[in-house]
Amino acid sequence: MFDSMKYFYLLTFLFSVGLSGLFGGGVRSTDGSIGFDIDNDGNHEMTLNSNGLGIGTTSINSSFQLNGSFAQSFEMVTSDTTLSNNSIILVDSSASDVHIELPYAGNVSGRIYNIKKTSKQNLVVLSSGDNLIDDVTPFFISSEQTAYPTLDVMSNGFQWYILRSNGLGSEIAADNLVLDYDMDHSSANVLIDGSGEGQTGAISGMSESDRVAEGIEGRALQFDGTDDILVPTSPDPGYFHDEFSEKTVSVWVTVAPGGAGPRVAYEEGGTTHGIGIAYRNGPDTLVYVARISSVSVELASTTTFIEDNDVWVHVAAVYDNGSMKLYINGVEEAAGSNDTKVYAHAGEPGIGQMVDNSAFNGSETPWDGRIDNFKMFNRALSSVEIEALYSRLSP
Repeated sequence: MFDSMKYFYLLTFLFSVGLSGLFGGGVRSTDGSIGFDIDNDGNHEMTLNSNGLGIGTTSINSSFQLNGSFAQSFEMVTSDTTLSNNSIILVDSSASDVHIELPYAGNVSGRIYNIKKTSKQNLVVLSSGDNLIDDVTPFFISSEQTAYPTLDVMSNGFQWYILRSNGLGSEIAADNLVLDYDMDHSSANVLIDGSGEGQTGAISGMSESDRVAEGIEGRALQFDGTDDILVPTSPDPGYFHDEFSEKTVSVWVTVAPGGAGPRVAYEEGGTTHGIGIAYRNGPDTLVYVARISSVSVELASTTTFIEDNDVWVHVAAVYDNGSMKLYINGVEEAAGSNDTKVYAHAGEPGIGQMVDNSAFNGSETPWDGRIDNFKMFNRALSSVEIEALYSRLSP
């Protein structure tokens, strides 16, 4: 039976003195193989022949053949780090998102890393400078409901490639996703909610061709700036009216040439309490408003936009216990503060225009352009999660 401790001592000895020092500059064999018998019992712990190196066996048919067990060193990661020589990486993201930087692919051709996420919380962000990982950078590792994900990557000397993966979550912050309209799944004028919450959407005023417009992914809804609207409906009548202290709205839009604004992409509530996302064509900015007790705080993007129905923009509005943030294409562009919560509000929610009153408090007009991948989360997503939402579909 192979004794792993004998093998350990043998390798330690050989590498400590060096083969050339041990054998005076070279090792020669008269029978085609070299055997190492550490305790002189006639059993070779290690054998080298023209086929390869065998440990615990003399029947060698591969470059390296092992009869027994072996162990590898590994690295535990709990915060942002750059990987080095350890090939097995265990990442604990329970406390926060963790950013892992891979070495430059050109310096480590052939290197393989096996990365295991050991928590379902937060994200692991994998990047390597300008090197791609398959066809993206960065790469975001989230979790499914039932498994901790693993990912194996290898450098070919030019970029990194994913060899295999398991348990990768297909949705960012899936546990907190409460509304998901990818615009691809509908029946007549009813849009299916992919979140599992059963919050179907009712489309009205829209032609059949506009319901199947080209999207950032699959199909989108084309709003005509006149009477098109998508109204979310919930099995819980109070869902879009209850007070909240945390919420995130994420949506892809195009801004077509149109009339005055603000043109409403999304709104819920009214002139007393509510939130909304819109486009103002005077300053040509996307805006996010939260109105509480009839007082509104409005954030405007620093990016200005040319009205073009073929240019997709990702917008994310985050409310976090009074902290407001507006993200454009994965980057925070504006921040502000309001009350710790948005109080219960009347008025139905609307995508593409307002239903009743809105937080913009007058002069609102319907959206003119396309809307795709509308998502709502019942918590404040982190900047890393917002970046992941954008990167997943960025053109």
